Amino acid sequence: MYKQTIKEFYDQIETIPIVIKENARVNYFLNEDLKIKDLQDFQMVAVARIETICRDGLTRKGEDWRKFLIGGSDRSTYEIFFRVEPRPYMSKAQFFTALRRAFGDNLVKYTAAMNKLYDSFDIKKLDQLEWRSFLYILTIVLQPIMPCMMHLKFAFALYASSGILDLDIQTKITLGEIKEMMCAPVLIALRGEIKICIDEAWIQLVANNGEAAQSAMKADTSVDSSLLSFNLFMKLLTDTKFGKYMQVASTFGVRDPRPWTYKLEEDYFHPHIVKTIKKLRRIARNEDEVREFRALVIKRKKQIIVLLWQRYCERRVKVRKMIIVASIRWRNDMCSTAFDWWRESTIIGNRYTHSYLLTHALLLAHSYSLTHSYSLTH
Repeated sequence: MYKQTIKEFYDQIETIPIVIKENARVNYFLNEDLKIKDLQDFQMVAVARIETICRDGLTRKGEDWRKFLIGGSDRSTYEIFFRVEPRPYMSKAQFFTALRRAFGDNLVKYTAAMNKLYDSFDIKKLDQLEWRSFLYILTIVLQPIMPCMMHLKFAFALYASSGILDLDIQTKITLGEIKEMMCAPVLIALRGEIKICIDEAWIQLVANNGEAAQSAMKADTSVDSSLLSFNLFMKLLTDTKFGKYMQVASTFGVRDPRPWTYKLEEDYFHPHIVKTIKKLRRIARNEDEVREFRALVIKRKKQIIVLLWQRYCERRVKVRKMIIVASIRWRNDMCSTAFDWWRESTIIGNRYTHSYLLTHALLLAHSYSLTHSYSLTH
């Protein structure tokens, strides 16, 4: 009876016109794309919510939220998730257990939201969540002050470590894992494009690097099975055409040239993640500026005293110069007045002397004339 019903159902489907079938197929895939997009949007909102809860918890404990690390100690997030499930994929129950142990019961009480968060990572409904990708997204928002290159280093360490997060990174991972890792925060519509960029960068690196060429030769079935060390991964990001995405996209301002966002983030990351990390980086930058300003209070006070003394000395020098100039002018005025007095006295004296000499000469001439006339007479 059941088989007969199924057969009748398929026979009815076959009678539907091809145009209607094609429209239905297109509408189905469009709806699926919208669902996936909505799930990713919710995923980023939920991750930002986890970041807020974690940051508030650290602040209440008196700890600096900017020094939070996703792993590296026995009670860190990576180590807790690894103890719950060492393998790459987690079930929903394991995911809830890991969240409860890492972030407390305050987060897990939002059951509906956490169920939807799990579904956003388990798009194919296989009850499998790639928990390292989840932790990589958390790393971006929980450690926002780190540059994009450091985020990728932590992501590589998340995939390469076993048990405890090892930032020395001696283990290799496959190119396929690198693609999945780097696509985690990327907008779904752009994930295909970023994978193509990674493939092209890998081809370029294989052509120019001996270690990459050997790794490609040892690949079993496909290019994605090629094993990359961390050093080779860094060369993939910097020594190939992919390096343009690791450059600075924006700075904090004209007078503050420190990087705010990078091109990989601006061009490919989900807009909500970009908005979140920009906000957190701005907050961290402002807090650093305030902390630096407050730490230099004593120095600024000393600088103010020195500045006041400098201005006092400059004013003393100016006043001294003014007094010297005034003194010189006063002396010049006095000398000028004295010279005028001397000149008038000289002129007056010359007048008296000239009159005296003229009178004396006349008297002498008169006496001489009298004497000469007397001598002639006698």
